[in-house]
Amino acid sequence: MRETTMKRNLILVGLALGAAVTLGGCSQSSPTAPKQPTPSTYGISLTVSPSVAGINEAITAVAMVTVGGAAAPDGTRVVFTATGSASFSQTATVQQGFGTTTGGGVAIKVYYSSASTGSAGTITATVPNKSASAQVNFRGVAASQVAITSVLPNRGKPQGGDQVTISGQGFVQPLVVSFVIGGTAYPATVVSVAADGSSITALTPQVPTSSGDQLASIQVTLTGVVAPGGGPVSATLSNAFTYTSASDAGIPQLYSVVPNSGSSNGGEIITLTGKYFTEPLQVSFVFAAATVPGQVTSV
Repeated sequence: MRETTMKRNLILVGLALGAAVTLGGCSQSSPTAPKQPTPSTYGISLTVSPSVAGINEAITAVAMVTVGGAAAPDGTRVVFTATGSASFSQTATVQQGFGTTTGGGVAIKVYYSSASTGSAGTITATVPNKSASAQVNFRGVAASQVAITSVLPNRGKPQGGDQVTISGQGFVQPLVVSFVIGGTAYPATVVSVAADGSSITALTPQVPTSSGDQLASIQVTLTGVVAPGGGPVSATLSNAFTYTSASDAGIPQLYSVVPNSGSSNGGEIITLTGKYFTEPLQVSFVFAAATVPGQVTSV
């Protein structure tokens, strides 16, 4: 009788313990965590501007990221890489760029320290399991393509500050314009460079005054391009600019007109002789009632 009672009690205890274990397991369950986007749900697109760039010009790369077709959450990390001599910093060599999205987008600056005409670089933006690329073409230049053909006007005062246009080819920024007198280079102030590299607008530098005219050679050095044998790429036009003497203001002076008479119908060729006739210029015939421009055929 006692043995039967003990067995029954053991069975009841075992059932009670089993119920406790089962109930304890239920009490420790946690709510389901929110689902994170899987890599396959990412989407990304990339645009670059400008798509045709110069050396050391800032290129803006914009990546747009989506998750499940909607804009990616703010703070989504995007990794940028680029081929060639690219950097993600203008002051130091940084081979890889990073950014986080705001409103689904992120922008970063890219700089190319060197490139040649017609070449291209590739910029890539990457998120997990997805990437997008865009191509940049360059207005680079080969050493043989840099040349100076003329400078207008080609005379100025030694105090400098005269605006001149240097024509040629292969001018890409960054560059330095120098006026060289007797082996000494005087840097000019570069105002602008034509997008096609055909001209430079600059202000002449101040040079030491002299009792006579001084001839200056003009040198353009592309500091962002390296010659095949090393060193900078440059072009020089010898004795291209004349600095007038200290006592000469460089004001045009007219000495003679030959012939000094002609038909009222116009169209006759005359020769003006004088000083400081530099292009661009305009010749006018002044009458009491009107001023009539002539056509300059040569200087």
